[in-house]
Amino acid sequence: MSIFDERHIREPDRIQGIVGHLRTGNLIDFQLNSAVPLRMKFKLVGFEAGSFFVFSVPASSYKNHSDELNAGHSCIVRAVIGGDLGHCIAFQTKVMMLQKTPRPLLFVSWPREVENFRLRKELRVGTRIPATFMDKESGQSDNEQYHLLEGTVMDLSVGGCLFQLPWSIQAGAVPITNGLLKMIFPSRPDDPLFVPAQVRRATRKSQEHMHLGLQFEPVEELIELFHHINLESRL
Repeated sequence: MSIFDERHIREPDRIQGIVGHLRTGNLIDFQLNSAVPLRMKFKLVGFEAGSFFVFSVPASSYKNHSDELNAGHSCIVRAVIGGDLGHCIAFQTKVMMLQKTPRPLLFVSWPREVENFRLRKELRVGTRIPATFMDKESGQSDNEQYHLLEGTVMDLSVGGCLFQLPWSIQAGAVPITNGLLKMIFPSRPDDPLFVPAQVRRATRKSQEHMHLGLQFEPVEELIELFHHINLESRL
């Protein structure tokens, strides 16, 4: 039986085998089992097989939750390891220590059991992500205007999104057809994601709002983030 066909993995060699599919920089869904459970996004720095994992803690998470992270609570770690197939692992473990310098790093103990599963396939996930749609480059001359359109991503897939923005009838046509979409995810407020996007359709939602159907160029980081949003809707 393939290791990917096992739901619960307990043998140390097989735990190491499936965990070995993680890569430095992978996004980690981290749930701290404190008095008020906290859920955050960290990045994997590395691990020593059989001993511990090391996660990079964003400055905002360290500032707001360092006391809870230092308290030795148990935690649940979830990670996508199957690329665009959405194959995931999850395990319960315990916080060992929080290191402050030279940068915040969290050490958690090696698991005794790993759960292995696939996410359900979702075409789109409903969201309310603050976003800005902008020109890819500034104007070529002083007469050209650089456009920044503030709005909200109402639903999201790995291939595109529905972007809602304030845009009155009097404003005319939306001035961007190919641009960059900047999305600010609550789990990483200090690290926005920029995705090249093309307007495939524009429809009026109301007298004061437009809906833009945006198609994305493939971005690996977006695929990983999308699966984590899908993961949160599953668990």
